[in-house]
Amino acid sequence: MRLRELPRWWLSRLHSAAAHSLRLWRREPEWPLLVGSIVLFASFLIHYVGYRLALHQIPSPLTGAPIFQPARWEGRVGWRKPLVFGISNAMVFCSLREALRSQGLLPRGDIGAPGFLGHPG
Repeated sequence: MRLRELPRWWLSRLHSAAAHSLRLWRREPEWPLLVGSIVLFASFLIHYVGYRLALHQIPSPLTGAPIFQPARWEGRVGWRKPLVFGISNAMVFCSLREALRSQGLLPRGDIGAPGFLGHPG
């Protein structure tokens, strides 16, 4: 495989893996967590693009003026909070999905059974 073909190969593998995961998640009871994580991740991406546009003062094709005011990372109107909120909460939703899914590995009735792990029954 040539080096210039690597990005195309990687994107095709990423697409097939993501499509397979979406098909699996669609059948599971935790699918609302997927919807929430997609919305939050999309929020992160939109804010990131906006931050980059503001940072580099990219002009609007219609007016020629910058789309956003000069960017500040911190502060009352900074970009840090929406970016961190979007990506961190998307990861929380994915973690919740994994935690709920892992409950199926060992039924709760077995954990709470008398005599389990040395507890008197």
